[in-house]
Amino acid sequence: MPYSKKEKYALTASARVKALRKPLEQPACGSEPRSHDYQKGGSAAATQLSPSLAHAIKEPISAIVINAGTALWLLNVQPTNMEAVRRLLARVVDDGMRLGGTVDRNLG
Repeated sequence: MPYSKKEKYALTASARVKALRKPLEQPACGSEPRSHDYQKGGSAAATQLSPSLAHAIKEPISAIVINAGTALWLLNVQPTNMEAVRRLLARVVDDGMRLGGTVDRNLG
């Protein structure tokens, strides 16, 4: 399916970056936003991953973050193009399934 001009703009890198830089709204249940503790230490197993496996894991995660951020941005655009949001969220699901398959095949 070809994208409209508005969708093409929304899918550009600058729009994605803007969407990801917007502060998130208050988390549910009044909990504080979590700091990324997992980035601080790392584990011995994580440091032993091959570069290709690390890429196979990081690439779908990046795609998930970018597509979800773009979907959030599109939800704030008026008029909201729900079909574009639906396609982006389908990509998020596909990337999550791909990541799950990579983890299952390589890490047990």
